[in-house]
Amino acid sequence: MNPRKIVVVGGNAAGAAAAAKAARTDPSATVTLLEAGNFISTGTCELPYVLSGEISDYKKIVFFDEESFRIQKGVKVLTNSPVISLNRRKKEITFVREQKEEILGYDKLILSTGAKSRIPDIPEIIAETDEGRELQNFLPFKTVSNLLRVQEEVYSAKHKRVCIIGSGFIGLELCEAFKKLNFEIMLIEKMDQIFPSGETEAGKIFNELLREMNIRIFTNASKYKFRIKDSRITNLIIDGYDFEVDFVVNATGFIPQNRIALEAGLETGESGALRVNSKLQTSDPNIYAAGDNTENINLITRRPFYFPLATIAQKEGHIAGENATGGNNFMRPVIPAITLKCFDHYLGTVGLNTETAKKHFRNIKSVQTTHRNLVPVMPGSRGQWGKIIYAENGNILGASFIGGKEVSGLADIVSTAIRFSIPVTKLDETDYNYTPALSPFINILSILGRKAKS
Repeated sequence: MNPRKIVVVGGNAAGAAAAAKAARTDPSATVTLLEAGNFISTGTCELPYVLSGEISDYKKIVFFDEESFRIQKGVKVLTNSPVISLNRRKKEITFVREQKEEILGYDKLILSTGAKSRIPDIPEIIAETDEGRELQNFLPFKTVSNLLRVQEEVYSAKHKRVCIIGSGFIGLELCEAFKKLNFEIMLIEKMDQIFPSGETEAGKIFNELLREMNIRIFTNASKYKFRIKDSRITNLIIDGYDFEVDFVVNATGFIPQNRIALEAGLETGESGALRVNSKLQTSDPNIYAAGDNTENINLITRRPFYFPLATIAQKEGHIAGENATGGNNFMRPVIPAITLKCFDHYLGTVGLNTETAKKHFRNIKSVQTTHRNLVPVMPGSRGQWGKIIYAENGNILGASFIGGKEVSGLADIVSTAIRFSIPVTKLDETDYNYTPALSPFINILSILGRKAKS
C-alpha cells in the first residue's frame, strides 16, 4: 500500500499544528507543508511586543524554519511557495516555487490559509489598489513580514507620527507599542466609541486612558482623507486638521483568506469563512480546513460564527491533522474568549457582548460593579470593573473585566461557568481563595453573583 499523501497549505498556527499532528499520527505518511511567505510557525499575538521592544528580536517568535521543522516534526516544508489553484477532481494543487509552477497530488488536503487584513473603505486607498499601485506606507499588521515592514518605517520616520485605523484589540495594543517608541499617534475609529466590539463601559474606560496618554482620538470618523505622493501617504486630513504622517497602520480587523477554496467551489458561510463539519471536513470530504479561514460554532448561540484566534487555530490544526490521517476527533463549539493589555489596563472578555446578546436572546439582563483587585492596604491594590450578561434563566451569556492581570483568571472562571451551564447566581456560592498579596477579601465574581440574585 502506498504511503498516504497529506498536503497542508498555510504554515502558521493551524497549518504547522496540522502537519505535525498528521506526521505523528501516521509516521508512514508523506506530509508536505506549503507556505506562501517567508516564515512558518510564528507567534502573531506577540507582534506588538516585538514592535515595542519588549521582545528584543523577531526571531524569538519564529519557532521553526524549513530544516528544523523537517528534522523535529518529520514534515517537508516549502516556504515562498504560494498555491495558485486547486483541482479537486484530480486531487492536485498547483503552486509556484522559484518562479516555476509545480503540481503536487494529495490523498487528503488541509487548508490553513488564515486571514488577511480588511481594507477600509477609503477612496484614496481603493483607487490606488484598483489601479494596481501598492501604497508603500499603508501597512497591515498580521504577520512577521508585516512587522518587519513596520519596523523599517519606524526607523526611517521623519516626523515620528503614525496613524492607526481601527481601535479594536490590535489598534489598542499598537497605541501602547508606538507610545513606547515615542511616536505621536492619531487613532481613527469609524464607530462612535473606542473599542466598538466591547461593552460601552469598556470603551469609555479605554477612551479616558488613551487621552491621558495624549493619543489623538477621532471617533465617528467617516470623512477623512489621505494625501498621496509617489505611492506614499504623506498627510492625514481629518476634522479640519492636516497632519503630516510617516505611515499608516491598518488595524480594522481580518477577513478569511480563501481565494483558492472559493475558486475550487468549496462552500463558505456568511463571513466568507469555510464551512466545516465537526471533524473539520469541508464540503469536499477529502479536504479539511483549520484556522482563521474557517467558521466555528458558537457554544452560546449554537450558530456558525467567525472568530480568528491563534489558540483556536492551533486546536483545529491538531484535529484536522489527526482526522486527515484516519482519526476520529471532533471540534467542540467555541466560547469566544480573549484578553488584551493596553498600557497598565488589562481586559478580559468571554462570550457575547451586550449588542450581540440582544440579537440572539430576548430579555437579557446584566450586572456590573467596580471593586479592588487587592485589599486597599496592599501595595498594587487598584480598581477593577466587571460586567456579566445573562439570560432570564440565569445562564451566563458573556462577561468583561478591566483591571490588572487577574482579569484573565476571572474570564476563565466565567468561561467554565458558560461551558457547564452554571448560572450567574451560583457565583456567589463559590468559595474563592484569599491572600492579601494576590486577591481581594471578596471576589468581584461573588459581588456580581449577589447582585444577580437581587
